[in-house]
Amino acid sequence: MKKRIMSKRILSIGIAVTMLFAVVTLGGCSARLPYNAVLFDRANEWMHIEFLRENQVNDAWFWNWEIGTIEEPDVGEMLPNYRIFMVKEEEMFNEIFVEFPPGVDFAREMLIVYMAGISDMQRNFRISNLYIAYKQLNIHLQYRFFAKNPQHYLIIFVIRIDRQNINNVHIAVDAR
Repeated sequence: MKKRIMSKRILSIGIAVTMLFAVVTLGGCSARLPYNAVLFDRANEWMHIEFLRENQVNDAWFWNWEIGTIEEPDVGEMLPNYRIFMVKEEEMFNEIFVEFPPGVDFAREMLIVYMAGISDMQRNFRISNLYIAYKQLNIHLQYRFFAKNPQHYLIIFVIRIDRQNINNVHIAVDAR
């Protein structure tokens, strides 16, 4: 009788441990990024074409979704290698975006827009690190390297985060 009760307890504990392990490993405890950060890549089609033209980056061609063609960068200008915008108000949002499907509550959230020319044929962008130090938001993006392309193309990331009291943003991007 005691052996039967003992074996039922051991079996119950074993089942409970197995269920707990399954919940943890199958996503019941998913790792959330700090500040509820969400990364949206390839956001070009959400932006005003005039904004893209006015904010070109060095040697990066961009897809003009309005007319379905690639536009060359202005060759004669000294352009930066990247641009970063902190969008904390709806007025600036409307200057940049035609639409932004997830929607933004600017009382609680803000957007970081990162534009750069990248020659790698990249896949699977992700935020590998995100933290604030001395009122600077630091974001480390990684992607899986696929192949090198001789031409730079404009890539745009939009990162939605909880509204923060920051003065600067630093973004690092590299292949893993």
